[in-house]
Amino acid sequence: MSVFVAYHGLTRAMHQAKVDELAPRGFRPTSLSVSGVPQDARYAAVWQQRPGPPWFAVHGLSATDYQTRFDQLKAQAFAPMLVTATGESDAIFAAVFEAGVAVEWFARHGLRWDPGGAAGSINFENQRAFDQGFIPRCLAVYGSAANPLFAGVWIKNHGPVPWAWWWTDPDTYQRIFDAELDAGTRPAYLSVAATHWILSVFRDEPIGEWWARHNLAAAAYQAEFDLRKGQGLEPLVVQAGGAGNDARYASLFVRNEVPIARRWTMTGRSFPGSGELDAIVGGFMVAHAIRAMSVAVARAGVVVANRGYTWAEPDYPTTQPDTLFRVASVTKIVTCAAVDRLVKTGALSLNTAAFGFLGITS
Repeated sequence: MSVFVAYHGLTRAMHQAKVDELAPRGFRPTSLSVSGVPQDARYAAVWQQRPGPPWFAVHGLSATDYQTRFDQLKAQAFAPMLVTATGESDAIFAAVFEAGVAVEWFARHGLRWDPGGAAGSINFENQRAFDQGFIPRCLAVYGSAANPLFAGVWIKNHGPVPWAWWWTDPDTYQRIFDAELDAGTRPAYLSVAATHWILSVFRDEPIGEWWARHNLAAAAYQAEFDLRKGQGLEPLVVQAGGAGNDARYASLFVRNEVPIARRWTMTGRSFPGSGELDAIVGGFMVAHAIRAMSVAVARAGVVVANRGYTWAEPDYPTTQPDTLFRVASVTKIVTCAAVDRLVKTGALSLNTAAFGFLGITS
């Protein structure tokens, strides 16, 4: 476990004192949250004692002052890595900038919520990120129930890493969390609104053991912190929303934040030209973050080549040439024709439950 310092519920002056204390000792902020009434804002942060590029932190800035500081730091080759805000028309911002960021990035604040995806909305910027190959580094929510506002930093998704984002009430978030977990993804970033709604980002990028909690009062969060720290985990993300006794926390604790490396495995008999096929398939799988694929080549009705490919974490099942896959888009039309034939011959009815019929219980 790395050396870290974490705190929550600190005033602006107390947070500044921590900056003055920790920065000279080689600590750097890796999670930052500001919440509550702007005039009495409260800060939560995680600091890691580890090497890294030069960094610069700001806090307590109005939207106008934050934009000015943003422009100044950008001109000095600093890029925002964390951003957080609280308030509405009187919103204040805090952020962490780093020098030497080689990856392409963009950042926005003052974004609206618009399910239609109009320009100037968080919906628009996240869709643009999807379309242009970016991924959120962090997302933040502030504003009010009637006028939620959003900010974020997006970086080029070179992995690429599949991701999803959600803006939900706490109960709905729990259901989404459970579904994402079943799908093999994990929370990567969280932000909590003053209304306790949660802005979340999930990634299909395993990192080993982790624990996440949300909608915790300050005392419950402290108990969670003590428990996970005692287990050798460290906080990766700590975010708060709301003021005073109404403040609620969301957190993510990890054993190790480094993603588990994928490995490349091929199965099936080699044949003349199999190396070329392997290279093409491998490049396609990496480019689209595909873990498992099989390829069969037939000529004149005879299968002349059949290979299985796996690009996944070490504990992922190895794909064989004859591994069965569930229905995907390219086979749906064939599946529909087969179902139609089976219904007409009486083998199935149109209301037959498919998963149970096939013996799928998961």
